[in-house]
Amino acid sequence: MSSMLLCGVIDILNLLLFLIFPGQILGLFTRDSAVLAVAPLYLLIVGLDLFPKSGNIIVGSGIKGYGEPTWMFKTQLFGTFFVIAMSSVLVMVFHKGIMELFILVVVDESLRLILNFLKLRRIGRKS
Repeated sequence: MSSMLLCGVIDILNLLLFLIFPGQILGLFTRDSAVLAVAPLYLLIVGLDLFPKSGNIIVGSGIKGYGEPTWMFKTQLFGTFFVIAMSSVLVMVFHKGIMELFILVVVDESLRLILNFLKLRRIGRKS
């Protein structure tokens, strides 16, 4: 829980930096004004993705520490198939773009965080 709290604080700081200084951060990578105009929204999504991603790293390490690495493999497979299937539907059926795919990655990480957290709690209660 301490690791989750520490990562949450660091994630909030990163998200704030992304929101306060998007032009300066993005200016390190490009000078293209068209990219700089739309990219702050992408930085917001990436900043939001830090929360479930770092949570997955911490919770996944706990699950592996309890000796259940196959669970992590299964949820990673689920996430891979979920993103491939849903992105195919979003692009080919609904004609969505890259923004929706970025959001889909956040949804995937969040779903896997929930599944992994519930698994870790169940393992912790058994031991």
